[in-house]
Amino acid sequence: MNRYEQPPRWADAFLRWYCSASFLEEIQGDLHEWYSLRVERQGVAKARLLYIIDVIRFIRTFRIKKIHEVNPKSNLPMYKNYFTIAVRNAFRHKFFSSINVIGLAVGIAASLLLATFVLYEVSYDKYHEKLDDIYMVLRHNPEADAVAENFSYPVQTSLVNEYPGITVTSFGNDPVQITYGDKSFYEPSFFWADSTLFDVFSYEVLQGNPETALAGFNSLVITKSMAEKYFGSEQALGKIVEIKIFDGNKTMDFEITAVIADVPENSHLRFKFLGSMNTAMRDIYPFFSNHWSLNWLFTYALVPSEAEAKAMEANSGEFFEKYRREGASRNNAFIMKPLKDVYLKPEADNSRLAHGNINQVYALSTIAFLILIIACINYMNLATARSAIRGKEVGVRKSLGAAKSELFKQFLGESILVALGAVLLGTLMAYLFLPVFTDLVGKELSFEQLIESNGIGIALIFTIGMGIASGIYPATLFSNFRPALIIRNSSKGSRRNLLVRRTLVTLQLGISVFLIFGSVVIYSQIEFFQNASLGFNKDQLISIPVEDRDLQTQIVSLRNEMEKISGVEAITISGESLPSAMNNTWDIGWQGLDEEEDRAAHIVSIGYNFFDALDIPILYGRGFSPEFSTDSSNVVINEAAMKLIGGEEVVGKTITIGGNEVQVLGVAQNHNYSSLRDNVDPIAYVMARPGNRISNDNVIARLSADGIRNSLKSLEDTWDDFSPNKEFVYEFVDENFAQLYKSESRFLSVFGYFTGLAILVAALGLVGLAAFVAEQKTKEIGIRKILGANNSTITVLLTKDFVKLAVIAFVLITPLSFFIMERWLQQFANRINIGFGIIAVTILSVVLLTWFTVMLQSLKAVFSNPAETLRSE
Repeated sequence: MNRYEQPPRWADAFLRWYCSASFLEEIQGDLHEWYSLRVERQGVAKARLLYIIDVIRFIRTFRIKKIHEVNPKSNLPMYKNYFTIAVRNAFRHKFFSSINVIGLAVGIAASLLLATFVLYEVSYDKYHEKLDDIYMVLRHNPEADAVAENFSYPVQTSLVNEYPGITVTSFGNDPVQITYGDKSFYEPSFFWADSTLFDVFSYEVLQGNPETALAGFNSLVITKSMAEKYFGSEQALGKIVEIKIFDGNKTMDFEITAVIADVPENSHLRFKFLGSMNTAMRDIYPFFSNHWSLNWLFTYALVPSEAEAKAMEANSGEFFEKYRREGASRNNAFIMKPLKDVYLKPEADNSRLAHGNINQVYALSTIAFLILIIACINYMNLATARSAIRGKEVGVRKSLGAAKSELFKQFLGESILVALGAVLLGTLMAYLFLPVFTDLVGKELSFEQLIESNGIGIALIFTIGMGIASGIYPATLFSNFRPALIIRNSSKGSRRNLLVRRTLVTLQLGISVFLIFGSVVIYSQIEFFQNASLGFNKDQLISIPVEDRDLQTQIVSLRNEMEKISGVEAITISGESLPSAMNNTWDIGWQGLDEEEDRAAHIVSIGYNFFDALDIPILYGRGFSPEFSTDSSNVVINEAAMKLIGGEEVVGKTITIGGNEVQVLGVAQNHNYSSLRDNVDPIAYVMARPGNRISNDNVIARLSADGIRNSLKSLEDTWDDFSPNKEFVYEFVDENFAQLYKSESRFLSVFGYFTGLAILVAALGLVGLAAFVAEQKTKEIGIRKILGANNSTITVLLTKDFVKLAVIAFVLITPLSFFIMERWLQQFANRINIGFGIIAVTILSVVLLTWFTVMLQSLKAVFSNPAETLRSE
């Protein structure tokens, strides 16, 4: 039976534990009946949540088990007395109890929120039934140690021939325009897919036959939301739509052969339309069939066993030697990446797929754990600090015959009681703040994942365990008190307790040092990304995609007309947008290169004034010029390509690009087409004619800062003159580059907020300790003030020990923080160096935070009247 058909087991167990037998059967029966009805009407997740609430709601004094039901021989009256004392003690010392409960509650809320995020991140692609047997085939260049996610079509067909026991399927993205009746939309989420798709992946087919849906020609599979978009309530199956394939420059009719459920958000590969790969390879891209260098497909393989997948990977060099050419293994291999690792552990750069970051998951999980640790330290510190005050109580109890074990249970029970109160408050806080957290991380998170995975029950068990862990030391301390010494002098705490408190405060402050240090480093790296030079001027720069091949034949005329618009300061054309994944990669060769050795460069088609428009300096030679008719048959390279070829003497040299001989006209300064996370790859700039796969399909314009809105309107009007039926779309280049660091920016926000929570919890603990210290030194402060001490001297007296501990924590933890953050920075090709400024900000933040927190709590003692203080003593 599905475990979700029954209520949460731990909640049922809790009901049986507290509820008297005379009420249990009736209450449990009603709750189970309500649960079944709710599952049908409101879903499993909500039914489980309401069941938990009902179990707690039904707690009443008259329903709790009587003494004889629990254990006829138990000492329940004594336990009841202990409970009464615990509650009375909590209310008597509201300030310290509040610090404990709020601190733990914040820690629990943070943990639950982050748990929802972690559960969502690790759930990617888990809905595929054959998950453990699916592998993504990644392209690997052993010599350059480079990995990419796309492969050429011949790799797929050769894999099938070499390994008949596996099933291979591929996806290739192509932006298209889809028209049905009077509805016409630009659809960037169109993919070509093999007929083997449904043999590998578990997409829910709502209409049509999955075995034949992509087997024929001109077949189209669409998602449910797209069926509703184009056909409303009409039957989508069998409908004919017109599709304009921009890259292939063809318009074709496709029949809808299947409708599938929308691809879940927790999928690394997201699409809305699937066209049959047979159609693409026969009618649109037949020359791709044997083109080993044109890498455009995401390829997946269903492999019977992990051992076989590893064997395939180990023999991938031999595979390329056999199917491509002799010597190909030097630069060609593949990696079999388990599908379950594709999202969180990506190995490729410039991906078009959705990817997360396992290190971010680890980091946020660590923060949640550290917040809980700080909250536990708060409890232990305050409990041991107040041990002298509770010493008399322990001494009297021991003198009256209380056993050590009974005292241990009492104080441990108090700790668990605090933890239970914190769990209720923390769960409520997490539930209330979940929408805010969802917006922060940009994910569709819900408590359903926690409920369905018994996350709240696990949190309850964990918190009780945490209460036990944080209460063991105080309970042991109290139960070991010697009554005679306590009653004789209850005001003196042991040096050992003081040492323990100082150690715990240092640990607490050390965690704060680490989190502050990490936040400053992450912030500095993101700032570096956003402000670093990309090698060109991106200010007021817009990119206008020209997907339609017919319009691409007029792109020079379009550019010339747009240049006349007032407010357009510079304009050019290019075969790549800014930024770009740079998917057009060709072989490059030169004299002296081993004929069997492969070298590659990204190919970018540009217009004559490209370098001037983007303010990219030409370092050697010159750029393209209309004054020289032969320039269109030659090439300009960047610095990275110059270094690959072998130095500054490259201008005028003849090289081969894609097998064609060209002359190098000049060398342009490196500039980034993609994220600063990566190094700039070799690039060859060419002037491709319209109709080519790499031909110019972007207009890039720099607008005057004044009147941008009017300039955009004029650009749109000009666009409509050339292409009235195609939507005018533009993007600001600086905003697009900022989007490349969206993952890091969100991580910084989450890391920063939860670092703030950790520091808040630590500050609560310092507030409690400072209040206790000020309370203990009341008499000393009064005497010092009578003897002439001023307020600043008293403030230093109360704060100096805490500041010393902050400095010690900084000295101890900074080297570890430095090591961890250096490891984090190593993932970026362009990165900051951790300098004195970051270290100074950290120490200043920790010391000021400590001093300010303690000083605020000490003000009451500092400004107290010494006469009243001594009179009260």
